[in-house]
Parts: sequence; structure tokens; C-alpha cells
Amino acid sequence: MHLTGSLPGTEVRVRFSKAVSLWAVFGIALCAQGQSARVSAALAAMQRGDLSAAEQNLRAASDPEATEILAVVLDQEKKFGEADGLYRKALARDPRSAALLHNYSNHLTAMGIALSQQRRFDEAQAAFDRALEVVPEDWNLLYSAGLAASHAGHNERARELLQKAVDRAPDNPNALYDLAVVNLALGQQARAFELASEAFQIAPSVPEISKLYAETASDRGDYDEAAKGWERYVRAFPKDEIAKRELAFSRSVAGQSSDDALRSLNAFVSRHPEDAVALYELGAAESAGAPDSALKHLNQALAMRPDLTSAYVARGLLLYRQSKADVAAEDFKLAAAREPDNARVLDRLGQAYTAIDKPQQAVLVLQRAASLAPGDSGILLHLARALSKAGDLEQSKTVFAQVRELEAKRSNKRLAMTN
Repeated sequence: MHLTGSLPGTEVRVRFSKAVSLWAVFGIALCAQGQSARVSAALAAMQRGDLSAAEQNLRAASDPEATEILAVVLDQEKKFGEADGLYRKALARDPRSAALLHNYSNHLTAMGIALSQQRRFDEAQAAFDRALEVVPEDWNLLYSAGLAASHAGHNERARELLQKAVDRAPDNPNALYDLAVVNLALGQQARAFELASEAFQIAPSVPEISKLYAETASDRGDYDEAAKGWERYVRAFPKDEIAKRELAFSRSVAGQSSDDALRSLNAFVSRHPEDAVALYELGAAESAGAPDSALKHLNQALAMRPDLTSAYVARGLLLYRQSKADVAAEDFKLAAAREPDNARVLDRLGQAYTAIDKPQQAVLVLQRAASLAPGDSGILLHLARALSKAGDLEQSKTVFAQVRELEAKRSNKRLAMTN
């Protein structure tokens, strides 16, 4: 899913058409002296928007500049293949022409946009990459190239390009959103949440942003923040039953209006008794107040969906709170086997290992979790405790110091935002 306007071709298409018009004006001035009747007629036709007449006159002209002007006309007519050949021919004659290089980059950008609209994302990315060789710092181009790479499934390249776009425009919510989506695809949940959080602060009323923020906050177990995102999303789509269920779930787990939230979840399950996710969420919401009912609903969810990782985690947490860390560890292990790059799951497994006196295993698991979610102070705190229990006191002190430093930075950032 993408924000309205964040698909390739929106901002860039406007920029391209303006650039072509400017080039045409430049071309008229450039060719005012000694131009042939054919080129004069073509330029006049371009000014009045008659591209067919302009093309006919330019094909019949023998002037050297006719090739470059014809390439611009062909771009306007979306005849990109032939235009590309003409640009290359012109660049072979004059490889350092600033005007020609500028128009060639616009040509490649327009070609990338057209290919993206046809969902030919691999070819679009190739066109954008060629354009970036000419104008490597162009923001619109970096952003569009990043989106094309993302759609083509080239997520590492997409992250590289979109990160450059965000570095140049850190307050652009579209770029932050799309970079967050790519990081999610790469399994970088912590970074995705950070980016979604920044986008949400800038544009909380944009439904796609509020939904992504809610989902990434929920993945972290931060249900207070997830509820904020779902509230905004439900405000935009009040008839979305799934979103309302997610809002009720987040509120219930966070202890916000928990009775009303539980009633909403129970009502949803009554309407959809075969919905495994709803059963899991009801079970997770009941964990604190009705553990027996919670366990029943979580077991039902897993009987329907043995691949539902979140239900294993919820059941493991329930058992962990009941001082059954050894049984909880088995659920966390099953979840980790299904999602080996999920830092949250590994964090839970590491805590369980620490609780059942397996600190060496806890350290290995938590080190992996920390590498997947760098900067997560909660995981680092659990790692420090496991290291201490394993007897590695020096390393434990080092990690504790990292936790204090991270918390101080977050505190300063919150203070700066309130000021």
C-alpha cells in the first residue's frame, strides 16, 4: 500500500512536463539565428501543442539541432524507445552539453514513470538508475527510483535510494512511509517503527501512515501507541470492522477502556467464530484478568492456525506470567522457528531462557535479537541481565551503559520536542 501521490510518476510527471516546456523555449532562442523553415515550423507547432506537426517537420529537417528537438517531441508523445536512440546519438556528438544531459535525464525519468505505470518495475528501475547517473542528487528521481526498486522486489536497492531521499527531505511523510515499508520487507521492524513514528508525527491524519504506525507499534508490543494509530485510522474508515477490532485489541492490552474493548472483541468473535486472529486477540486481551478463558481461546486459535506466530507468543507470555517459564520457552521456540528474524520473539525466548537458568543460551538469542533491533533498550537490558547471570560481568556493564545512553538520548529528544 502507498500513500496517494507516492506511486512513481506524480510529482515527477509535473516536473518533467515543465522541463520540456522550458527546453522548448530554450530551443527557440537557441535556433533563432539561421534555423531552417522546417525547424521554425516545428518549434511553432510545439508552442501551440501540435506535436504531430512538430514531429513531421523535424523528421524532414536536416539541421543538427533537429535530432535533439525531435527527441523531446517523441518523449511528449511517449515514444520513448526511438527518443532514447536519438538522445544517445546526440550525446555521442556532444557528451558535455548541459542542456542535452538535463533533457536526457528527464527522458529517462519519464520513461521510468511510464514503465512503472505499466507495472514493468524492473525496466523502470533500470531507466531511473540511468537517469541517476546523469543527475545523482535529484530528490524526485531518487524517490521514484526507490519506489520502482521496491515494487520490483529489490528491497536493498530500494532502501538505499529511499534513505537518500529521506536524508534530503527528512520531513517528507511519503518518503518516510515508503522507507518504513521497505525496512519491514527486510525484517527491520525496529527501524520501520522509527520511520513510521516520524511519519505519524508529521501527518497523523493520513490513514495509511496511521495504520502503518499502529501495526509497527503493535509488533513492538507498544499497544498504547498502536491504539493512537488505530484511533486515527478508524476515524477515517469508521466501517472497517478489522480496524475497529484492532483498536479494541490494542486498547484492551494497554488497559484503556478494557471492559468496553473486551466486549467489542467478544462481539466480533461471536460474529466470526472461525476467525483465528480474532480468537488470538481475545485470548491475549483476557490474559491478565481471565487466564483460563485466555488459554482456551489461544488454544482454539492455534488449532485453526498452527502457523499463527503471535498466538504462540501470547500463550508463552501467559504461561511465563504463571511462572511456567519452561513451558513458555517451548512456545517461544516454536514462534522463533517460524520467524527467526523477529527480534520481539527472540527477546521473549531469551528472557525465558534466563528464567530457567540457561543464561548462555539466553545470551546467544538476545545477541541475535539486539543485532536485528539495534538501539532497542529493552532488548539490551535483557541481554545485560543474561550476561550477568552467565558470569560475564564486564560485558554486562558495557551493555548496561549502552542502555543508559539510549534512554538519555530518548529523554533529550522528548524534551526537545516538547520545547
